[in-house]
Amino acid sequence: MLLWVTSGRGALRVNGMSHQLEPLHWLLLPWGRHTRFHSSVEEPLCVGGIHIIPWHSPRIPPSPGVAHEAGTSQAGVPWRRDRPGLRSFHHHHRALPPALRHLAEAIASRYPADPEGFVESWSKPILVPLLCEIAEALKTAGGGDKSIEVREAETYLHARFPDRVPFEELCRALRLSPSTLRRRFREAHGCGLREFDARLRQDRAEELLRTTSMRIGEVAEAVGFDNPFHFSKWFRERTGQAPRGFRAMRSRL
Repeated sequence: MLLWVTSGRGALRVNGMSHQLEPLHWLLLPWGRHTRFHSSVEEPLCVGGIHIIPWHSPRIPPSPGVAHEAGTSQAGVPWRRDRPGLRSFHHHHRALPPALRHLAEAIASRYPADPEGFVESWSKPILVPLLCEIAEALKTAGGGDKSIEVREAETYLHARFPDRVPFEELCRALRLSPSTLRRRFREAHGCGLREFDARLRQDRAEELLRTTSMRIGEVAEAVGFDNPFHFSKWFRERTGQAPRGFRAMRSRL
């Protein structure tokens, strides 16, 4: 999915990791990511977005529709998927290139009015140039503010969450030396992998405490803790509050 911020501020949580959004930012998200928007109250967030199907079987007629839920007819079908070059998450802190924004806004304005007509008359004339512009934008921007190795490390950690991935296993999976991975990860995040992993678990725990009625033990298990007592102690050390206190305070906001 291609997203661009038109105004306001907020955050986008992707697979439990929060990304701050400001005007002119744009993002490219692969399929299969769990996303949630959080808007600023003072500056409400407004974004434009289009779903992109980079590969579609030529033997099956295209049809409008996006599979947001597992029960929909187009969820997980083998004839619609990402292309290998578009499987990484990209977050750019600069304006969307004019040609790409023009094409994206044209799709966003035409498709909702007549989905069937758009697929029949406009899909090929617009979507092929759109994909070319996306490829050029990624090439020009250098893939975003993170190196390929860092994005691959994040993807691996998200995919294995809530398991605790040994550092040696991550290095082997990415075919990187420990020193290289440590250096590039710290350059991108300002912290080491251990702290990044802790932030990932904390963000997910806070989200579950804020948005669900799961018991503390269930939350602990969902973020990788076998012992609820150890989880509560760890959570208090990181936030200054016990999980129950955090939940009670957020419920009053």
